[in-house]
Amino acid sequence: MKFLLALIISNVALAAGGEYRGGHLSDLLVPAINFTIVFGFIAWKMIPFMSKSFTEKSENIKDLVEYAAKKDAKAEQELQASKAKIDNIQAEKEKIISNAKVDSEKFEQKFVEEMKASMEKMEKDSEHKLESEKKMMLKSLNESLLDEVINKTKSTIHKDEKLSNKATSNLISRL
Repeated sequence: MKFLLALIISNVALAAGGEYRGGHLSDLLVPAINFTIVFGFIAWKMIPFMSKSFTEKSENIKDLVEYAAKKDAKAEQELQASKAKIDNIQAEKEKIISNAKVDSEKFEQKFVEEMKASMEKMEKDSEHKLESEKKMMLKSLNESLLDEVINKTKSTIHKDEKLSNKATSNLISRL
């Protein structure tokens, strides 16, 4: 690049030297040949490089466009899926609510049945407990009544000597 610049400046300096003499067209032949050689050489060296550079850039742009197209297609699919989900939200909401109602009704029925069973069991248990306590009280009452009768009998026998002798003879005869 520096070479090209030096060449152009030297040609300008040579062309600018001296007074105007009204040159001939043949005077431009050497600079035209120089110009053609220099720019031909530059073109010969730069065109493949520029062609390669433009080819690489066009391939990069092509790849980028293909990548963007794939991403666009993927985004479009996701958008369609999201739209489908949004369209189904109301149906899903109604389905969830109906399932919740069914579950709550089942739970309520199960709870009521469990409570009834628990109440029946408690009633049976309380009846058994009352019956048991009643039997215990009757047994205790019978024991205390029997003890009372025995004590009264003992006291009556001990008070009366005639009865005491008779009781003793009865006990001995049974042995």
